[in-house]
Amino acid sequence: MDIIYSKTLIAGAWMYPRQQHMLNHIKTKINSYICLEFNSKQKVEFKNLKFDLGIAWGANKADQICDHCENLITFEEGIYRGTSGLNEDNYFSFLEQCSIMGYDMVFKETDDSYRWNKLCKDLNLQSVDLKRGGDSILLLLFSPDDYTNKLNDKQYLVRVIETIERIRKITNRKIIIRPHPETQHNFIMKLKVIAYKYFKVFLVLNKTLEEQLDEAYCCVVFGNSTAGVHSLLRGVPIIALSEGKLYKSVTNTIENIENLDYEVDLTNWKNGLGYSMWQVSDFESGEAWNYILK
Repeated sequence: MDIIYSKTLIAGAWMYPRQQHMLNHIKTKINSYICLEFNSKQKVEFKNLKFDLGIAWGANKADQICDHCENLITFEEGIYRGTSGLNEDNYFSFLEQCSIMGYDMVFKETDDSYRWNKLCKDLNLQSVDLKRGGDSILLLLFSPDDYTNKLNDKQYLVRVIETIERIRKITNRKIIIRPHPETQHNFIMKLKVIAYKYFKVFLVLNKTLEEQLDEAYCCVVFGNSTAGVHSLLRGVPIIALSEGKLYKSVTNTIENIENLDYEVDLTNWKNGLGYSMWQVSDFESGEAWNYILK
């Protein structure tokens, strides 16, 4: 592929080596562009400027430029948490604006297993079928400070309370609240107050995600938390509260929480996961561009 678009806006602070590597590659594919670097706390005004294509790193940058770009490609860290480092060998994903919680992954299930097999080989990744496991219901929260969160603090806490009460109407299983690792201390204290008010609801901060998944009966996934991907790959059923694409075909519902479907076929979902994560080398070879632009 020689040229993407003629008038391109490249936005964001591409400051890590892998991001800079990708940015340098992008610049070789376009013949006219403006490169604008800004961080998540800066506000940028474009007035009447319009672009054929916008390319951004991060949903917050994309949100600022989307009204000024006919087409938009957004890069983000990989869906699978094990690939969220910032070195040259790691994967990243694309985003699109379609989820009620903000941004959703560009995700499409497929029967083509080539990319999934490559992902497993590269990351030494192993997955298992859904299985009956522990006895606790794990609430996987996303960060209140995440730009994709469209709820204020009060609305966020109300959603946690409503979810606990919906579950309590159906089952008395133990409920574990797992805050996002980047959640601020003052917000964690508010979650602690909520846990204290309810029977068999606990806020656990001293265990890893993997340890909690080993003890989980199922996971309730808030927003677009990618911890749900880890849950499914470790055989733990999920209940996704978001209407985004990522978990649409593999989620249970709170209403059937005591009658979970363990026969969900994850094959095409995992294949889709493989086609949602890419390395810089995949762009340099043309494979990733051919996939996302078709």
